[in-house]
Amino acid sequence: MKSQFKIAALSAVTVLSAAAMAQATDINIYGASAQFDFWSANARSFVASKCSTVPATATTSTQTITDSAGTTFGVKHLYIQGTGCAAPYTSPLTFRLAGIASGEGPQALQKQNPIFVPNAAANGIANGCSIANGERTMIASIAPTTLGCVAVNAGTTDLSAENINQQVDASVAPALPVISGAGLTVEDTFVVPFAFFANSGVTAGHCVTSTGNNTGAYCTATADCTAIGAATDVCTTKPIDNLTRAQAVALFSGNVTQWSDMGPAFNTNFVKLCMRYPGSGTHGVLDKMVLSAGDKGWGVPGSVGFFQFENNDNTIGFPLARYVKSTGDMKGCLTTDTFLPGNPFPTGSFAGAIGYMDGNDSQAGTNRLKYNGNAVNRAALNGGVYDYYSIGKLYYAPANAAVMAPVAAYTRVAANLTAIGAKANFWSTTPEMKYKRNSDNAYPSKQF
Repeated sequence: MKSQFKIAALSAVTVLSAAAMAQATDINIYGASAQFDFWSANARSFVASKCSTVPATATTSTQTITDSAGTTFGVKHLYIQGTGCAAPYTSPLTFRLAGIASGEGPQALQKQNPIFVPNAAANGIANGCSIANGERTMIASIAPTTLGCVAVNAGTTDLSAENINQQVDASVAPALPVISGAGLTVEDTFVVPFAFFANSGVTAGHCVTSTGNNTGAYCTATADCTAIGAATDVCTTKPIDNLTRAQAVALFSGNVTQWSDMGPAFNTNFVKLCMRYPGSGTHGVLDKMVLSAGDKGWGVPGSVGFFQFENNDNTIGFPLARYVKSTGDMKGCLTTDTFLPGNPFPTGSFAGAIGYMDGNDSQAGTNRLKYNGNAVNRAALNGGVYDYYSIGKLYYAPANAAVMAPVAAYTRVAANLTAIGAKANFWSTTPEMKYKRNSDNAYPSKQF
């Protein structure tokens, strides 16, 4: 059930007494927001597989955070507790999760400061909590649902902790700290594809027919389409529906100011880059899997691969760029003018916007683009056709393996994706994949 929660004086909240803690099992997962989507549909089933008495539904709610820059974003919380539990779980078994951002998971588990530090006046990520004990704000108890300081014992990310190393100019955000999974056990979870989304105002001439050899090619006139004998092809202007890796590297490296820079088939709309802040797994995946090929390939390698500024003056050759904290903000960036003070760009510049989100997402006024000519779906992931994806990670202390290994294993069972609804048409599990990356920095290879 969804619940409105109260925020107690965090330092005063006690999750369980010391005596009770010795008799209980806590699974306190913190980090990547995609994990919330999976576990909000699966947490009850997981706990019910370990315990005889479980509530009918998990309690979920969203906490609004205000960061040090005054930007608001949501943290999704989940809580469910079972009793009558079988070994290695002891009663009560409490399953908590907070979905915020990939970089935050390892930071909490390694007892480091949060990345997104909220205003002192806001009840936020870790106000009043012991960083030295690895505490973060989570649902401490229900009836009423109350946030409190809880020791995190599992961290989730969209990609390996060490690969969350992207940076922006200091005028946009503070430097990202070094994020590390050193000393922790890491396991694969489920597979989430990503996709590029362009405002439907980004158009180009396309060869359109059902039979022509040039169908889908860019064009400025019908003659471009019939050059190799496809007399039925017609050049039609329509929203773009595909992005190649070469285009993505050029765009997100800040090298394209107007879409027509990519050729006369494209319209002259100003490019607007919509990007996620460093610390976001969505942002890290674009860097490692597209822009720099795990710091080994073409594009600009490492933490300097992205265009790192905001609100730049197009007269000096830079595109309009905005960094956002959430998927909701990304959708707003793609479809509205989100200018900063002193903006030099014309009203309506969102009509040239390009961004990236989970492949299953959608937004009115935008097109989900094919990548390298391939549409995103589960079958394309499994067959090695679509390679813009991440394999989620679960981090935990080696001593906690008996409790946490079954959690990770549960996410790799294909049947458990059924509970997430339509997302199951896009997401996958590693045992299903015939071709996959064996690390973030590796090219997909056949699985035997």
